[in-house]
Parts: sequence; structure tokens; C-alpha cells
Amino acid sequence: DKSMDKLKVTRKKLYDQYDTVESLQKEKKELEEKCLALENENGQANSSPQQMQRMVLTFEREKADMLDTLNNYKRQISEQSQALEQLSLQASNTENG
Repeated sequence: DKSMDKLKVTRKKLYDQYDTVESLQKEKKELEEKCLALENENGQANSSPQQMQRMVLTFEREKADMLDTLNNYKRQISEQSQALEQLSLQASNTENG
């Protein structure tokens, strides 16, 4: 019975993390679209090369940070999936034994 409760808690955490990953992916896409829009605006406004370089560096830094966060979530999801499988096996062994 405790293992089933743990299984439910772990499952909820797993689904919450999936939702977080999806929201981060959506946010990344929105940031990329904003960056492209800004690049187009700056190209039309004849911005200085230094400003453009700063924007590109900022974008690349933010992109790298988001990818790191996404990879961390993927790792956590993988770890929780393994824990979920173990709890599921324990629960079925408890029911069968």
C-alpha cells in the first residue's frame, strides 16, 4: 500500500516535470521568435555591429542556459522513470507474493 502511494507521488512528479519541459520548450521557441524579430528590426534600423554582437551573445548564452535546464529535466525524468519502474515492480511483487 505504501509502495502504491509512493508510485502515485512519483507519477505526479513525473507528469509535473513533463509539463515543465513542455513549457520550457514553448518559452525557448518564443524567445527564438523574438530574437529573429529583433534581428530583423535591427537589420532595418542599421544598428551597430557591436550591438548586434551583444544581442547574439546574449541570445546564445540564454539558449545554452535553457538547453542545460532542459537536459537537467530530461535527466531527472529518466531517473524518476527508473524509480517509477522499480516501485511498479515492487508493487506487483507485493501483490503476487
